[in-house]
Amino acid sequence: MSREQKTAEFRARMDVDNAALHRLWHRSVSATHSFLTPDDFQSISDIVRDQYVPNAPLSVALIDGEIVGFMGMSGGHIDSLFIDPDYIGCGLGRQFLSVAEQSGTPLTVDVNAQNEAALAFYLSQGFVETRRTETDSDGRPYPLIFMEKAMS
Repeated sequence: MSREQKTAEFRARMDVDNAALHRLWHRSVSATHSFLTPDDFQSISDIVRDQYVPNAPLSVALIDGEIVGFMGMSGGHIDSLFIDPDYIGCGLGRQFLSVAEQSGTPLTVDVNAQNEAALAFYLSQGFVETRRTETDSDGRPYPLIFMEKAMS
């Protein structure tokens, strides 16, 4: 079923957003990362809450004043992109990529191979696989697919 397209307002993360961003991450990962073990989910959640969200330069998407997604980037690399499950399929991923393309450099992203929806999304947006690993960056058994999109 096609979801209604929504246009978001984007702004930088503010400290007051941190708890809401962690809750959004939790909801998003619960809906899309069923392959994570409960222990890994909790360990990653603690890192996201305590280290990543408060310190990363994040772009936050709002619809009607409600935080509905966030993206973190290092140069042209998309470090994170999480959308509230209620807004998946509403065009927010493409809007975030438009924000990312403003970096002016080729975009790269690492995708969990088991996250088939994310993989399909990036492929549909012109990303191509450049390499794979059998584990994530912390050695956990979650293969990663490294992808790149050239600037058009």
